[in-house]
Amino acid sequence: MTDPKKPSRGVRSQDLRFNIETERETDGRWIAEISDMPGVLAYGKTEAEARAKAYALALRVIADFHRISAI
Repeated sequence: MTDPKKPSRGVRSQDLRFNIETERETDGRWIAEISDMPGVLAYGKTEAEARAKAYALALRVIADFHRISAI
């Protein structure tokens, strides 16, 4: 049983915000990149899909970094 006075270690109520740059490729795909995080870029059929994929990748990178640094 968890203590109701302690904050949950799961999902936080604050959203992480990233500056996501998008561009449409000549083949119609969208690419989204978070320039503050090298290598975090993703393609999508729509701009929204590319942005969502880049955001999800950024969260995974942060989680992996946190997991590794906790070891």
